[in-house]
Amino acid sequence: MPYLVREHLFIGNISDAADILQNGSSEITHMLSVLSSASISFFTEWRSSLTIPSKEIKKVYAGGSGDGGSGSVDDLGDGSRSCLSPTKLLYSLEYAGKDLKLVRMTVPIRDMESENLLDYLDVCFDFIDRRRKEGGVLVHCFAGVSRSAAIITAYLMRTEQLSSEGALESLRQSCESVCPNDGFLEQLKMFEEMGFKVNRGSPIYKRFRLKVLGDSYNRGEKIDSSKFGADPGLPVEVLSGIIVPLRTGARNVEELLPCRRMSWITFLVRVRQPLSGTSGKVAIVLTDLMSLSVLLYSLSPFGG
Repeated sequence: MPYLVREHLFIGNISDAADILQNGSSEITHMLSVLSSASISFFTEWRSSLTIPSKEIKKVYAGGSGDGGSGSVDDLGDGSRSCLSPTKLLYSLEYAGKDLKLVRMTVPIRDMESENLLDYLDVCFDFIDRRRKEGGVLVHCFAGVSRSAAIITAYLMRTEQLSSEGALESLRQSCESVCPNDGFLEQLKMFEEMGFKVNRGSPIYKRFRLKVLGDSYNRGEKIDSSKFGADPGLPVEVLSGIIVPLRTGARNVEELLPCRRMSWITFLVRVRQPLSGTSGKVAIVLTDLMSLSVLLYSLSPFGG
């Protein structure tokens, strides 16, 4: 059974969501699903006896492209500076459940400490704010403990100007079992420090972005080139036309340097985005300090 958190705002788990989708609800008219998959088939995979009808309204990607409707990266603010790849699904929207009367939005977030929560908060807030004016909103994940709790905690922080600890404690008065994972708790603290908003120009967010991109690089994932725009803090002439060949087989970052006399500071200013190498060499082309930091982070003891 879903727990009432605030007027027209509920928290629950996948069982609560499935019951409402199958049987309808007099109180809940909208649903925010925070699951690893945006597909309605997730419910059938969870319980094979379930068959839930749905009709897609639209899908919106971080890059602003949408299917079945127009999607805009304006939902995120400066999308090119978020951690999300332009091809990453931001959210899907559909009619679902009995008689297709319920409007369901899904954001694809896994319950992992390394998962990016911050870049999904704005679209979740917008959905909750608008839909609470039309009826009741259920925010649910799989267990109703971590992901949905993190979203609602952030929502209470923003709407009621509560600290992360205060918002979580307030939520526990409605549902005592909530417990966001440590990675989400850390991001909620960042959200608080940024003034209850996701400020992509903040040093706090930039450090977070660097960590996310560094972790992605370390896992061997391709990092979109739009994440490596020029650093406005550096003069343009410093940022252009310098390519540094790096040694392969290096055991640490220092051994990557082509010349032992090359200082760390020079290396930091000069090199950046990894390119495909030739003749056994790896080429690094300068674009900005952020992109270099991703590489260094991924190669350092802290990043890998």
